[in-house]
Amino acid sequence: MSKFVDFTILEFAVEIELNQYEEHTTRIEAMINERIKQLHSKMKKGSSRLNGYEKAEYIENFKSDYEYDHVVYKLPDTQRKSELIGLYSLLERNLVKIAEMQEKKSDNPVKMTDLKDTGYIDKAKIYLEKVSQVDFPSDDGTWEEIKFIQELRNKCVHLNATIPTGNGKLISYIKRSEYLDLNSQYQLEITQGYTKYCICVFRKFFSNLFPRLKEKNMPKVELLKS
Repeated sequence: MSKFVDFTILEFAVEIELNQYEEHTTRIEAMINERIKQLHSKMKKGSSRLNGYEKAEYIENFKSDYEYDHVVYKLPDTQRKSELIGLYSLLERNLVKIAEMQEKKSDNPVKMTDLKDTGYIDKAKIYLEKVSQVDFPSDDGTWEEIKFIQELRNKCVHLNATIPTGNGKLISYIKRSEYLDLNSQYQLEITQGYTKYCICVFRKFFSNLFPRLKEKNMPKVELLKS
């Protein structure tokens, strides 16, 4: 007989982790925005006494400087892609942990390592859904969104954020998003707000998953016959 698993502590820990990640990335974004604001102020001050061609040339040279390019474009882009990778790791680690907790208490001979799917979150989903018979929340839209996030993360890690031109489904997702874009080389560009959006998706996913896990692991109480 399978033993029951208490997910209360892990549920609380996941929520704390998401809150801390959101707080940290919000502070980093604010620091970057402040640095950009300072640069624009410096550019405005430097060009304030110039007119016509001289002013235009000053601004053009200012914007072509390494510091401006790094702070305004490269730093935010690198930071947001790093946040995407880190946040996905948070999801992956905790979802695998949930599946391992179920596996540890189960008498079912099938283990996660027996499953053929290569992705960690996909293995965890299959194990919870097919082996543990958990009512996995794949019907509320969050899992579909998570799969897109997973694909973007993989492209950032393995393809330098380049999206293959033949991947029409992912390209359509990017074009629909208010936080994502593609440059002329089909490299992913992430704008402010996507990290917070992903956190909201993950938070909703876990808030739907944990109650179902608890329901699945609720001890069955047999009524005594009189």
